[in-house]
Amino acid sequence: MARLSGARLRLETSLLPPDPESLWSGNYDGDLDDAFDWQDETAENAAIETVSHVLDRERLLLDVIVLEDRSAEECLIASMMAFALLDEPSMTSNLAYLASAIKKNPTYVNR
Repeated sequence: MARLSGARLRLETSLLPPDPESLWSGNYDGDLDDAFDWQDETAENAAIETVSHVLDRERLLLDVIVLEDRSAEECLIASMMAFALLDEPSMTSNLAYLASAIKKNPTYVNR
């Protein structure tokens, strides 16, 4: 919800998953005089927050599924999350996730 009071701007945001529990909510405040800069900054910050919370939630959901029971798509998502950490254990996990994804769906090799 966006609101304006005098020369002040506020954007109230929330990220709602399919279940009733809210993942994240936040407020972005700014001045009407800087509306264009505020809009750009707010859009960037909201996108970063959204992606971060979605990935955190996906990580929690995937953590309870053993590798053998994950779908090829779940293995690819886990691989992307492990790759982002850039440390040796994460890279090892990344390779295991990719190998599992290819084993479960060999067409990934040709993409």
